[in-house]
Amino acid sequence: MIVNSMYNSKWSLMKDQYLQLQDSVDYIQWKEPALLVKCLLNYFKYHIDEVELLFNVLRCFTYRYIVQFQFVKDYLEKTVAATYTIDWKRNSFFKFVDLFHDPSWSQDLKSKILQYVIIPCCQHAFESGDGEKLIGGPPTPDQDSQENVISVFINRIIDPDKPFGTSDAVRILLLQLSSLLVEQASSHIHDANNK
Repeated sequence: MIVNSMYNSKWSLMKDQYLQLQDSVDYIQWKEPALLVKCLLNYFKYHIDEVELLFNVLRCFTYRYIVQFQFVKDYLEKTVAATYTIDWKRNSFFKFVDLFHDPSWSQDLKSKILQYVIIPCCQHAFESGDGEKLIGGPPTPDQDSQENVISVFINRIIDPDKPFGTSDAVRILLLQLSSLLVEQASSHIHDANNK
């Protein structure tokens, strides 16, 4: 949590300075956001249970910077989605669900979390045959469970009463995640034998 607090205050300060001095920034200051992200990513590699820190690192994609953050995308794709455990992927999903309705997390950041962490982790789990472990057990579409990813997704994220309660980017990514779940785990959503 201390690292998250330091990160948030430093990131806000850098963003404000960057926006104010955009036309007259020295080259070394252009690199500052990437250096900060590299430091935080390196810290995260040794403290992978601090999922919220990883989510905060994704702020680098919510502003325009001269430096590139391809190394973050590569790390998320090749390390996080491909090698992290199913338990970590489940925990990151549930952490995202907890912060989804928190207004202090911007819609833009929520879309980046879905785009770069949640969807790739789920997709990799399904492709590697770990879909049932990711979801949290065998299909029980008629029962709600706080341990079942699909049940939690439907009950806590999807809100049919407020279909426009999120930004377009978040809605599109939620639809992508929904499509992935329907394609890969339809038996967890609806029992075809129960008509």
